[in-house]
Amino acid sequence: MRSTTRILDRFLQAMKTSNCIVQGIEGDFPVHTAVRDALPEDTRILRADRHSVSAIWYLVGVIHALDGMGMPVLYFVKYAVGHLGFLLTGGRTYAMRNIGRYMPEAVPRTMSHGSMSSGDHDLPAGSFFLQSLVNFESHDQLDPSTAAQGVARLHLLSVGSSDRFGSQFPMYDELFCHVQGMESDWAVLFGRMLCQAFLCNRSVNGHWEELDFVTRLTLAHVVPRLLGSLDQDRGGIKPCLIHGGGLRDGNMGKEVQTGRYFLFNSNGFWGHNEMELGIWEATLGPSRSAEYRAEYFKRVRPAEPASEVEDRIRLYMVNALAGMKYLLMKYVPGYLRDMHSLPLPAELPYRGFVEEPQCTWERSEIMRDLWNGQDE
Repeated sequence: MRSTTRILDRFLQAMKTSNCIVQGIEGDFPVHTAVRDALPEDTRILRADRHSVSAIWYLVGVIHALDGMGMPVLYFVKYAVGHLGFLLTGGRTYAMRNIGRYMPEAVPRTMSHGSMSSGDHDLPAGSFFLQSLVNFESHDQLDPSTAAQGVARLHLLSVGSSDRFGSQFPMYDELFCHVQGMESDWAVLFGRMLCQAFLCNRSVNGHWEELDFVTRLTLAHVVPRLLGSLDQDRGGIKPCLIHGGGLRDGNMGKEVQTGRYFLFNSNGFWGHNEMELGIWEATLGPSRSAEYRAEYFKRVRPAEPASEVEDRIRLYMVNALAGMKYLLMKYVPGYLRDMHSLPLPAELPYRGFVEEPQCTWERSEIMRDLWNGQDE
């Protein structure tokens, strides 16, 4: 199994033969001079070690240092290469800084994103994401009450701060863009997100006739039916900032020293708050997510019609075939009886997000390394 992609390997090798690496540091993680310059003034780096868990398109490390007062501090850093790498690391920075605007106490203090050169002009530029590393307790399952309270607080503090849904910076779920640009209509943005998930699935797994058919019907009939008139008596739903990363260990945790809860690894955007619950359902499973959802609704009431909230959460799981088929049976008369005679749009009712060709090519190279690496 490969530990990093070929292009990232080449970038790291080029760094070693240039003057880009800070010298005199112990450990096996190379600290780029751009990362050193992004640290707080008077920081003294002692060592840097590779992190044990990483996707192959990142190199992840932990920097051990002393601050200006001589106190020990830790920093978490990610390296990536190419324009896609810039968007991956930049999206995390953008999302976490947005959370920090409303809950500064819940995000790591130091945070930076920047470019770095390998010294080889034939290679694309690299990018880094840097933040303070929080030493937090590790648990198999977050406490539902505490976790729901933290996320609900983010939603309530940020609601209405934006008048549109989406993200001005492209947001990625792993290697695929899942939100890009802003829309005034939530149904339109979500329709684009569902369309994008479908197109990404097809690009990786090929054409699947049943999924194609069900997705087109869902976009044409279920999305406008469930999302087209939410909270009309209250003037419609208002955008709030959602975390977007799922409630799992590593995305939220309690600091050992202080007991404070922190949020990490966000790929969030301005959306309908209940979208967060669909992400919980997809990442935690039905039984565990139900506990978190119950705690959440003690603090934030569902949008109207409240009787359809469970169906909206099914829809928000995005690209779950069983959930879409259930919703079609419930909201599209004659779906089972006359499914093949229902009006099926020749074109997808919504458009996906347009990526630069460079990102598409870089992702294909990473996917090739990922699949080929399974045999190494």
